[in-house]
Amino acid sequence: MKGAADIEFLIEKNPDTNIVTMRHAKPPKDFDPPPAVAWVITKQGTPWADDDGQPIDSVILEPIAVPPQTRSRPTLGDNQRKALDVLKRLFQEQEANLKAEGIEGTPRVAVRDWNKAMQFNKSRCAEVKKALLERGLIAMEEGGYVRPV
Repeated sequence: MKGAADIEFLIEKNPDTNIVTMRHAKPPKDFDPPPAVAWVITKQGTPWADDDGQPIDSVILEPIAVPPQTRSRPTLGDNQRKALDVLKRLFQEQEANLKAEGIEGTPRVAVRDWNKAMQFNKSRCAEVKKALLERGLIAMEEGGYVRPV
């Protein structure tokens, strides 16, 4: 039933800090994703003991602001990775071309050149671009240009 889900959540625990974060695993198509949430796990004693007389502890989750270091994104899919690698290569080539010509400026990669280099069909290119934009890994610029972030 995974394909029928409106949203999937990714829950991770950092063993060093005992912080648990929950965020969307991939952006939903029909609505804005909910913000990430985080909790710190705190040990809480109980009035009970086990059969050996040892105290039984529990935990409570105390809500906290999502720490920046725990806001990592899920790994990239194969198509997203390929598209980003292609974009970075094209960007570096543009940068080298500008330097070789002695031109000061920011390299620019045309979206149509990136689409062609990705070698995906039109709908796959659009899907990958949307995912990379939502993840903040690329930026679209005026005039039909794109750059890695």
